[in-house]
Amino acid sequence: MQMKILKRKLDHPNTKKNYKNVVWFYDFWSLLTESKAAQKVIDFAAIKNGQNILEVACGTGVVFKKIVRQNPDGLNLGIDLSPDMLNKARENWPG
Repeated sequence: MQMKILKRKLDHPNTKKNYKNVVWFYDFWSLLTESKAAQKVIDFAAIKNGQNILEVACGTGVVFKKIVRQNPDGLNLGIDLSPDMLNKARENWPG
């Protein structure tokens, strides 16, 4: 079997634009398509309170909320390429 590598160049402006277009329904879509996988990742990470945790590509903060619940006394940081997704995460933040 011969493997073929698909090349893809990262396009920051286009990626940001695409997330800007979907941010309004992303939480609902995430619930339908990613919730089981996200819970498996949280379980696998075995987060202990007091840890330093960085979530890369935190999006609207759906998983980040779960991280903070398990690590309330730790340092929790979330980063994302899309300013719109981060703004939505801030809106969703209870604190």
